[in-house]
Amino acid sequence: MAIIILLVLIILAIADVNSNNEISSNSYSGCPENEKQALLVFKEGLIDDANRLASWDPHHHPDCCIWFGVVCGNMTGHILSLNLSFPPLDDIVDIDSYLMSMLKGKINPCLSNLKHLRYLDLSNNAFEGLLPYQLGNLSNLESLNLRGEDKFNEAGLLYVENLQWLSGLSLLKHLDLSLVDLSRASNWLQLVNTRLPSLEELHLSNCFLQLGRPLLNVNLSTLAVLDLSYNFFTNQMNLGWVSKLNSLVVLNLAGSDISSAIFNISTLNELYLSWNDLEGKLPRAVGKLCNLRFESLAFASCQLSGQLTDQLEHFKNLKELSLNDNSIFGPIPTSLGKLANLEKGQEFLVLQTIFYPERYRIAGSSPTIRWQQIHWELVAINLGKNELDGDLPGWLGQDLTNLIILILRSNKFGGSIRDHLCALTSLHIFDLADNNFFGSIPRCISNFTAMVRGNGSWGNAILYAAIAGPLSESASVVMKGQLLEYDSTLNLVKVLDFSRNKFSGKIPHEVTSLQGLQSLNLFQNHLSGKIPENISGIKSLESLDLS
Repeated sequence: MAIIILLVLIILAIADVNSNNEISSNSYSGCPENEKQALLVFKEGLIDDANRLASWDPHHHPDCCIWFGVVCGNMTGHILSLNLSFPPLDDIVDIDSYLMSMLKGKINPCLSNLKHLRYLDLSNNAFEGLLPYQLGNLSNLESLNLRGEDKFNEAGLLYVENLQWLSGLSLLKHLDLSLVDLSRASNWLQLVNTRLPSLEELHLSNCFLQLGRPLLNVNLSTLAVLDLSYNFFTNQMNLGWVSKLNSLVVLNLAGSDISSAIFNISTLNELYLSWNDLEGKLPRAVGKLCNLRFESLAFASCQLSGQLTDQLEHFKNLKELSLNDNSIFGPIPTSLGKLANLEKGQEFLVLQTIFYPERYRIAGSSPTIRWQQIHWELVAINLGKNELDGDLPGWLGQDLTNLIILILRSNKFGGSIRDHLCALTSLHIFDLADNNFFGSIPRCISNFTAMVRGNGSWGNAILYAAIAGPLSESASVVMKGQLLEYDSTLNLVKVLDFSRNKFSGKIPHEVTSLQGLQSLNLFQNHLSGKIPENISGIKSLESLDLS
């Protein structure tokens, strides 16, 4: 009898433990119902052709904390983060699928019910209509990113009547409203300056901004990144307040219609002033910057003129330099060879270093830069459409194992093609068109092993750094008799273009080993003999010009 009583007590004790465990495990019951309903109402106003929000199903997934893009607090279950951002186009192969996958529709004010939200990212989608002022009720928000997709969205699909609601976001550290129409928000600068004391990054690119009244007292002591690019300000004199941002590391004023740049911010590492009317010689523009720790300088399309200055050698930390689309002429200074960090780039990039002086109209002999210091990671060289002459320099082919693009078209180069060029085994595009090269086409072109393979080894895009994130390199290539521009699929293009030269002799049969070649252009040379019989074996060939 005693044994039976003992067994009953043990069973009751086990049942009691299980009951307590069950109560404990149920103490977390998922996200609160009002927050779940806010997400469902938000979803109802969206067009989701790719069904990205399929998991937002209260019947099959009652806990919204496991829904796509939702992160909740471990203890409370409150929604802390909502991230529905979409990757930029450079990461996408199929454009039609890309467009379908972008979320479309209006941003419902119901999101303001997510009172505990700290992180809201809806970037690179196609939202439209009035941006709800109720977002200002998200008083715990630290990061807000509503940036549009600038390759397919026209700026202004999403717009505001004013930005007074920013007053409720005093904890905000990161704000990106790029491609949102802010033309009606005349007091944006005063609001940002007085209502966002913790702001570290501000991105307002392509927002139709007007500067309005100048700032007398600048309070943005924590601001490290400022991007006001492509607003094309007309009241340019009111940008003086930028020079008072003592913590600024990155400044992007590209496309701001400024007539004079701001060069006395000693903390800057990156400065982007492309597409401005700076005018004059480059030394006047960079003279005050030489002691700064710059990693990136962009002065593209600034109406600069004159020769490149040797002062560039003082930018010891420079990793990226953009000077294209100006009126710069003369020799490339040897000082560029002293920029040792250009060879390093940034580790996450495919394209570490880019040498791209096309349209500089450089005249004279080919550059005699100290290439041994900067060429190790070089991936693209484009010297097309200049007036360079002489033989190809000896540094071409020396350790350029990563070179994918070599474009020398439309110059005055001459001489023969030396066998050392065949060491460029990674070449995808080799364009010597419209020069004065003579002699035979080297048989060692079969060493271009990247042209033997049919697919790109790094995916589609060739990437490099920019303030808005990695951007894809582009190049113009003659294909099928037309000059075509390639960018996001550039790495898949395989071209040999030796047209409009004075090459003679036979077409080497080794060309038939380049199975990945898409275009072979030998137009207007002095070639003779038989066409290689195995040329039909180049299965990828789309364009062949032997005329």
